[in-house]
Amino acid sequence: MSDDIIIDISTPESGVKGEQMICSLSLKCVATWNGKDEKISIWQKSSSANEDIELNVLIEKLSSITNINFHKLVELVDISDEKLLILELESDDCNPYRVVYDLNYQRSLIHKYTPHIFVKWKFLENGNLLTMHHEHSNKSRLKIELYFIENGSFKLKRSYFILTNYYDNSYLFSQGQLMHGSKYLRQWNVINGSEDFDHQYYLGCSKSVQVCFNESLLAVRKLNNSLIIYSKKTGMAFFQRLQVKIKDIGFCKESDLLIVQEDNESNIDGFNYHFIDPYFGNILYTQPIKSKHKQLIIHENVISIVDNSVQIENIFENTKEQLYREMSTHLLLSMTNSASIIRGCKGETKEFSKCNECDEYVEVSSTLLTWKIYKSERKLSANINSQEIDCIILDERLSNIFYFYMLPNDDIVIHTNHYGIIFTLNNQNKIELLFFSQLSIDDEHHYSYENDSFEIIFNKFTNQPIIIEMIVNYLDDITKFTLYASYILQAAIKCRKGDIIDHIIEKCIDHYNKNPENIHLFKIVTNHISEIRKYNHYYVKKFFNYTTLIKAPQKIQCEEVTGQRKFFLPIFILFEYHHLYGFTHDTDANSYLLKSTFFLNIIRSLRDNSYSLYNYLLKPFSKKRSAIKLYIPLPQFASYNTNYNPVKEFFLGPEKNEFLKLKDSHFYSDWNGEALLNFKWKNIWNWFDLIAYILPIVISIRWLMNHPLPAWVSSVSIFFLELRFIFYLRVFEQFCIYFAIIIGVARNTISFFVILAFIIIVYTHAFIVLSNHNNFFDSFLAIYKLMTGDTTNLEFQKNPELIVIWISFSVFTVIYLLNLFIGLLNEEIQKIDKKTLFLHQRAEILAEIELFNLFPSQRRLKSWFPDHIYYYVNVDELQRKLNEINSSDTYKDSPYKPIIHPDLLDLITCKITNSIENGTYNSISERINFSLLKNKGQISITLKFKGKKLIDYIDHIVMDNDDDDKDGKEFKNMNLEENNIQDYLKSIQNIIKSNVSKNKHYLNITLEFKGARLVKYESQVAD
Repeated sequence: MSDDIIIDISTPESGVKGEQMICSLSLKCVATWNGKDEKISIWQKSSSANEDIELNVLIEKLSSITNINFHKLVELVDISDEKLLILELESDDCNPYRVVYDLNYQRSLIHKYTPHIFVKWKFLENGNLLTMHHEHSNKSRLKIELYFIENGSFKLKRSYFILTNYYDNSYLFSQGQLMHGSKYLRQWNVINGSEDFDHQYYLGCSKSVQVCFNESLLAVRKLNNSLIIYSKKTGMAFFQRLQVKIKDIGFCKESDLLIVQEDNESNIDGFNYHFIDPYFGNILYTQPIKSKHKQLIIHENVISIVDNSVQIENIFENTKEQLYREMSTHLLLSMTNSASIIRGCKGETKEFSKCNECDEYVEVSSTLLTWKIYKSERKLSANINSQEIDCIILDERLSNIFYFYMLPNDDIVIHTNHYGIIFTLNNQNKIELLFFSQLSIDDEHHYSYENDSFEIIFNKFTNQPIIIEMIVNYLDDITKFTLYASYILQAAIKCRKGDIIDHIIEKCIDHYNKNPENIHLFKIVTNHISEIRKYNHYYVKKFFNYTTLIKAPQKIQCEEVTGQRKFFLPIFILFEYHHLYGFTHDTDANSYLLKSTFFLNIIRSLRDNSYSLYNYLLKPFSKKRSAIKLYIPLPQFASYNTNYNPVKEFFLGPEKNEFLKLKDSHFYSDWNGEALLNFKWKNIWNWFDLIAYILPIVISIRWLMNHPLPAWVSSVSIFFLELRFIFYLRVFEQFCIYFAIIIGVARNTISFFVILAFIIIVYTHAFIVLSNHNNFFDSFLAIYKLMTGDTTNLEFQKNPELIVIWISFSVFTVIYLLNLFIGLLNEEIQKIDKKTLFLHQRAEILAEIELFNLFPSQRRLKSWFPDHIYYYVNVDELQRKLNEINSSDTYKDSPYKPIIHPDLLDLITCKITNSIENGTYNSISERINFSLLKNKGQISITLKFKGKKLIDYIDHIVMDNDDDDKDGKEFKNMNLEENNIQDYLKSIQNIIKSNVSKNKHYLNITLEFKGARLVKYESQVAD
């Protein structure tokens, strides 16, 4: 199943692996060694007999060939179809080596000293050898080497590095894929030599244990015995938790069925192999193999050694018919080769046109169910044992039936002139529409929603209850929602179906609440967020309000982080966290770091020295703050498509992501938008602006060449350069707020300026007529000067009528309109949310940088433009936010309050409660300490609580008591052991706390001290 086709049965002893079986990918060769026998057994598929190789003879031969004294075989690593065997051996001085041994010609093709901590060697499908290991000097680099056979030995074809985390898991496959990672599983194609990964899959909390994949799906087995199935096409995830203990997983070669080998530690009754529906998680069939011998499975073939011979059993072929009967139609339609599977397993096809005209109905049957289609009534009925269970009337637009047939699971497929329709009989014995789609032009047996089928449904069939029920069913079920919701949402936007959009958003939140680890669900809405806003801003606002406080999918906990001060050097921001500090777990493979250890060491040295300087200078003055990690629920919102055409991007510009498309200031009015901008700002802000600098550069070159330019060119250049400098001030919040006010007010009052311009033009025309001026520009300028009181261009003596223009313009425009404009400005400024406008301005700056100042390769950096972004929030700020949500008028009558995960609420409540309680008990300790300092005899202290709240504290001197029997109380040992007064007080504090923690009434606690020793402790519930 796994491409690392090795099974260890027994427990390793003395550094030697346990009993092993390895197999070549096409099942031609099998090798076994139990770790104790003095022989290795080789079986070939073409031969029933096995070939035994004496271990001592093999070690002596390899020692003589390589001139290395080997003394022990450690592990069988891999075997190829050409009988090339990879062995791990140990020399006399305990050094590890790996050798590729040719069993046919009894020679060594390559041997290498492998002292590395992490080593993997693998034969590829094309016969090449792939090796990888971490270097001792640099554990963050994984070295990949590709070898090919030439003249009887392996020659190095390619060698390069990729950046990885040493502590993460790695998986190497014969097809040439390397998968590596913990929170993110990244996939490289190591054959083509690219340092950049092809795909990335988010794993969530626990690490992966095993990985397998086929053409369309990738399955990850995790530590908690759960599975995550990823669709390679859409990137969506399906979470499955099985009731069996998993030993191994893999996909069938002919289908998308997942095979799970159950872990049977005793191995008394053999192993059970479960066929799993990867989407719905159902166990379709269980195939037990009652063999006590060791077993190895590749795809659907179980290989075992029985009676000294290799036995290969294809468990899929033996159970194919049963599997197709149990398989869900949605799984069948989602398979990569679904059309060919349907053609091979479907029942008898009935053509409507060739049926006898005298027959009342046409039917198709299985052993359990009969479907009947009545011609005249357009009725479809389901019958069991000749009794009608349920029936429906088909729409007249669907009654033009060409043919129909049954699937193995008894669902009926009907083909009309345009549509493919699938019905099923559900568990309530009701006919249910399972699938409705326009027929594919390429293959009539390929049923898919990729051909705008939902648009046809929304435009033509929304009056059909059975079709609406199908869509609602798709959205209610988490698996169908994951499969089809994206298609439904895209069609709903185009067809302007607001109720469907609203329902998808609510169901997305509902499904997330049931499994907060499944953050992939938000991708369905995020990928269409700008289109939704164009249709109706209400739904975008609703989604943003719902998802204001989404907890990170990892286990939620408070973290103590170094808080940022008001003064700091820019480089030190790498070591400090502030409220709404954005970050990601995505990384990049930087080629200049990979190819040169020198550059990598320089970067690390700068980082380490900066951190040391920070620790020395500023960290002593920093304060620790409690913070909680939240998640921005916009996966792939800020990232770019990795598949792009450089030529097309050069001429037409880069394809915009959703961040650039979304022009919504409301998004920046809450934490998610601000945290996103904080993350992007610290990553991609730079000071390059070609438009502002290109003109000064050209002028300078011309001057250097003694070609003077007109003065107006220099003037324009200086104007743009200095104006650009002023716009650089937008990066600072203090200045950007005023830029935001200026731009925001200007946008809202643009219509006023248009009206003012038309009024000036009206007076200009009147002035031209009265003054006989033919120059429109001069006349416009003369009227415009009237706004400043300049009347030099008006000749009143020659033309007294101009006085009327002057007076009316001054009263109406200068006095009335401009004062009105000042009042409008004041009103608009009052309306403006300065913080939101500032963030919106910052977003526009970032958009400019991304579009015009970055290279295509920079826009694909996952550390700058990640799929998933997180941020820290201070606990006190989060508490304030929760109080606002619960009590503010903003959310009081709102139909969509932000969703708050119970774990998040419990954590905040617990944190605040513990803070208050610890403050109370620390205060009690201080008062007791003060009372004991002034005590020279015997003192009694009474503490009065109401619930957990201290309401009174009384201390008074009591008469000396020589009765030392009280010293024999439960505190005697404590008094003897406590040497430090603070530890002593802390112990007393813990005793008080244990009594008060469960108190719900009035409680009195009395403490009596003799000197500094506690001699009496009483607690009683008071009225």
